[in-house]
Amino acid sequence: MDFINVIAVVVDVLLIAVILFFSSKERIRAFFSKKNGKSSQEDNSKHAENLLKSIGCTYTREKRKDDLVEFRFNFQNGYYNMRIFPHSGEVVIFFQGIAEVSAEKIDLLRVVCNRVNTIVLCHTVYYAYSDDKKNMIVHISAPFFFTDDTLRIKDTFLTLLEGFFNVRRIFTNEFLLLEKEGSSSSPYDVEKNNLNYARENALLDSLELFHLNNEGKVKKTDNESFNYRSGARLPISVASLLATVFQINQPSIIDITIVSDSIKTLSSAEQVKTFNVLSSLIAEEEEGKPSFVKDVVTLLVKYKHQTKENDSLRIATIVLKADKETQECLYVVAAVADVNAETGVFEVPGVLKSSSFYLAYDKGDNEQRLKEFAYMRQDAIDKIFAGKQEELTEDQQMLALWQTDDFAQRVYWGRKCFRQERYYEVIAYLTPVWNKMLTYELPKDEAIQNTLFLTAFYLGSSYAELKLYDQAYYYLDGIFHIRDIGVSIAYVNTLVNAHDFRSLYVINTLIKELREKYADGAEPMTDVEERFMNFLRRRWAYVHVELGDLISAENVYKKMLNEPLNADFALNELAYIQKLRENNSILLSDDGSEKSLKDLDI
Repeated sequence: MDFINVIAVVVDVLLIAVILFFSSKERIRAFFSKKNGKSSQEDNSKHAENLLKSIGCTYTREKRKDDLVEFRFNFQNGYYNMRIFPHSGEVVIFFQGIAEVSAEKIDLLRVVCNRVNTIVLCHTVYYAYSDDKKNMIVHISAPFFFTDDTLRIKDTFLTLLEGFFNVRRIFTNEFLLLEKEGSSSSPYDVEKNNLNYARENALLDSLELFHLNNEGKVKKTDNESFNYRSGARLPISVASLLATVFQINQPSIIDITIVSDSIKTLSSAEQVKTFNVLSSLIAEEEEGKPSFVKDVVTLLVKYKHQTKENDSLRIATIVLKADKETQECLYVVAAVADVNAETGVFEVPGVLKSSSFYLAYDKGDNEQRLKEFAYMRQDAIDKIFAGKQEELTEDQQMLALWQTDDFAQRVYWGRKCFRQERYYEVIAYLTPVWNKMLTYELPKDEAIQNTLFLTAFYLGSSYAELKLYDQAYYYLDGIFHIRDIGVSIAYVNTLVNAHDFRSLYVINTLIKELREKYADGAEPMTDVEERFMNFLRRRWAYVHVELGDLISAENVYKKMLNEPLNADFALNELAYIQKLRENNSILLSDDGSEKSLKDLDI
């Protein structure tokens, strides 16, 4: 991305941030209404007294030893502290003791507090030990700003106080919900499972694309190209790389020429077979620590690709560039292209849409990896023999299904690699597991079924991340019937990104099912289902742009402009539609008629 495009993106982000900020509640705007400069502690103390009197609150005022001025007051049977700091004059209001939780549940409490703090806008939920250290006392705090506008101050203050009760209600509901979810496992497992769930959903989100801008790059997505990673313990051969990236069967490698500050050619069958792609850039020192030894390396691979039509000679070019180093991995950017040596045509074969991707070299010690696996496996076995199956984590439930270490390790590391976006490793680890499980009839045991479905999900999602949609469809279509939201998101993204004609039917079906579920209006959608519905609406509109039905898509996008979760996407898509019209680059199917969301069945 060039400098002009970077500036444009920054400006867009700033504009969206400003719009979202000023569309917040009135109490936030009060921040900008305060006088220039900092109010003194004395001034704000006078303001506080006048304010509390105006709303009929009885209060006490105390000047503490640390020079804090503290007001204690009661509002609607709730007890509050207002503290005014000595130097800055900053005002913070505390709603104390909203809940008391056993110290044994501190991990669960931490999860709930983190979750609530991501939901609410102004307030912060926190906790502290009780005097006897046996319990945790939960409190809520929020900043407040005084202005010269008396009426606005009063209204904003009352809104803030009412907000404390809403936050308390949200906290209570979230705690009871997570406590119920974690009743069969430890609180730590609840936190870990929620983290894994969030991580996996974040990876799914990366598959939802904006339309392309003028430069032909995707504006949204964490990666402009897919991630394709491998570790030190799973070396990447040239043959496996070409087979996976180009989706060709058993490419026959003739020779590999390595070009850096020198030129070296590998031509023997053994050299070609054992050559690790990343070894041209990375080497391990005597103490076993890997490091970059080259900045850029080019591999020229001469190979034959046998098809039904012919047995053509081809030359693949693989450019490897050292990118970055983290605590876990060394990252390499790879660019791959292909030339038909007989015709001289330069091309990227197969279904791959991008020739640029990541490779990663795992720095982890293999002994440590084995110890980690052995501990998890043994802990699972111990719990089973002790009759404590309900304490097994989801990872351990999957481990317990396999009697052999080989398949158990494949399941464990495959799942872990997926969360780390190491898609090449996911496929390498889990494909043998899938093939093994296919040798049996669909098991009746729910845990085994769950393992089968998860394996298909990870394989399908990994292929989708690599933009190999035919393979992704194979795995995801087989489990779509379970109607898991994560599976449904991956399935829809696969169909849409592959330009599959079935995508619109699937999207409409899911929207209809979700609406029918809540047709009686007895209860609202859950937050997860609401986000899922927003996702389906965005995908629906995206497909209609692809079909040339711009009027239908515009109606949906314009509505999304007022929805924080969809506004960024809608702005980009509306700009793209406008560009299409200006360039007359699409055959429009609209007739200029206005359609409602109801008419659009969305």
